[in-house]
Amino acid sequence: MPNEIVAPVIQVGKTYKTGDTEITALQASSMDLKAGELTLIIGPSGSAKTTFIITFGLCDLSIFW
Repeated sequence: MPNEIVAPVIQVGKTYKTGDTEITALQASSMDLKAGELTLIIGPSGSAKTTFIITFGLCDLSIFW
């Protein structure tokens, strides 16, 4: 079905902790992935595109090694 939501992404974010320091790699983000649509995730280098894709589970880290 066109425009059917196949994967709702609700408040996906990523924070790393090192000792007492927290680094927010990805601020909580939401979107809907819909059937039949092409979705692009674009942004400058270092803007957390890969972090988002990996955190959401759309990419297996093992392909990078």
